[in-house]
Amino acid sequence: GTDKPALARKERERVEREIEEGRFTQQPQALDDSRTFAAAAYTYLQTCKDAEVKRVKRLLEYFKETDLADFNLDVIDHAEEHFYPGRLAGFAAGTLNREFRTPLASVLHDAAARKKMDWLEVPKYEEKQTTRWLEHDRASALVAAAEEVDEERMEGRDCRLGALLITLFTTALRISEACKITTDDVNLARREIGPLRTKNAEEYVVHIGDLAFEAIANIPWLNTPGRNLF
Repeated sequence: GTDKPALARKERERVEREIEEGRFTQQPQALDDSRTFAAAAYTYLQTCKDAEVKRVKRLLEYFKETDLADFNLDVIDHAEEHFYPGRLAGFAAGTLNREFRTPLASVLHDAAARKKMDWLEVPKYEEKQTTRWLEHDRASALVAAAEEVDEERMEGRDCRLGALLITLFTTALRISEACKITTDDVNLARREIGPLRTKNAEEYVVHIGDLAFEAIANIPWLNTPGRNLF
């Protein structure tokens, strides 16, 4: 009932077991390929974030045509050990969660929401939250080094690392947000950058202080419409 070798072997084993036990009474029905990890991963990949694609594909190469009904915590632990030998001793909780448990949970939970399997909670490891501070003198040294690089490579260079770092330090923007800023987003008269958009498409404005104002004002292409600022 299927052209998938793995599913065919599994169905044959079921039939043989029922024959041996005297329970086999009819020909097997065609198997539902939509209830495999491969099908679930394919469906999830249609709408997942780009950053997740690589992680889900890696899981797909491992689980392939595994029946969704076969998933349990033992299967999950075994697979995690395959990817991360000595996982609990050799890898950070954040790594295991981000690279394995979260993408696997996303696929399985999506499949459960589509009624392809029963809900299976994929437990995550507790991550220790730590705050690391960059002292003022080290931040200043980093900016100075970046500005030296800018001066050395001024000709034809489309980046200002010094201005970028100053803006990051003084506005709390993420680097992914800062790298999307264009010259059209900058309003020096109001000392504002924006409106920018969050990942949820909500608009917000960033106010800039004296240091960022001076750094941005000195970017040569500031008045070139539509150009990336940094």
